[in-house]
Order: sequence, then structure tokens, then C-alpha cells
Amino acid sequence: MSCFLDDELYNFPLNVFVAGTGETCGGGLRLFNGMSPQNQQGFLRYSNDSSSSFRNLIRMQLQSWFDRSGLKQKEFKKLIVYSANNQIGANIQIDGEVFRMNYPIQAEWKPELFRFMSARTPQEANKDQERLMEQ
Repeated sequence: MSCFLDDELYNFPLNVFVAGTGETCGGGLRLFNGMSPQNQQGFLRYSNDSSSSFRNLIRMQLQSWFDRSGLKQKEFKKLIVYSANNQIGANIQIDGEVFRMNYPIQAEWKPELFRFMSARTPQEANKDQERLMEQ
């Protein structure tokens, strides 16, 4: 798999490749330590070790418990994912829902959207919604 993170090209084996958005009303759980809807960038964790999917799942859990696992991390505002072997699409899970998406898959970090979706008071949510409508 190849992807552009803020216009810089990276190649990853498709084994552990996780982008996080912080706490939302759909997921309710923080995928990465230190992640919140107030972050100005998204987080991406990945592993170049393609030997064992199970081992990498354990590494993801260790990362959430102890904040260290050997996984690499990048921050991004814009992410474009391409298939390295000319696949047409991939199943992507977002807040528990699985979507079939065709390559290239594009994601752009919108902090205002995640602040709007997070657990906030109605007044704060209304202000964020007004800001979104103005843009």
C-alpha cells in the first residue's frame, strides 16, 4: 500500500495501518493516547513488520496500555491511500461501520467536525455547527 501524508509519499505493508480521530459520539473510545477532538492533526500508526497480524494486534494493545510498542506514528492533515498491487478497493471501518471504498481513498483532517461530533454541551456543539456552516 502506498499513501501520501500531507503530500509526502510512504509505503506500508497492509498489516497494521490505523488512523485515529479521537473520541466521537459513534465510537466513544480514544484509539490513541493523547487523541482528542481538539487535536489539529490526525494520528496514524503503522508497522513495517508484516510477519504476524496477531503480533501487531498485541502491539496496538500495548500502545494503548503503556504508550509504547515499537509502532511508528505520523500525524496528518490530508491522507491519500493507494493500492500497491492494483486492487480496486478496500473495506474501511469508521466508528464501527464498515464501508467499501475505491482507491485512491482520501481523508482530510477536519478538527471542527470532530469537535462537533464529540461529547460536548449543546451550546458548544451549536457554536461548532455554526462555524462549520460558515466555511
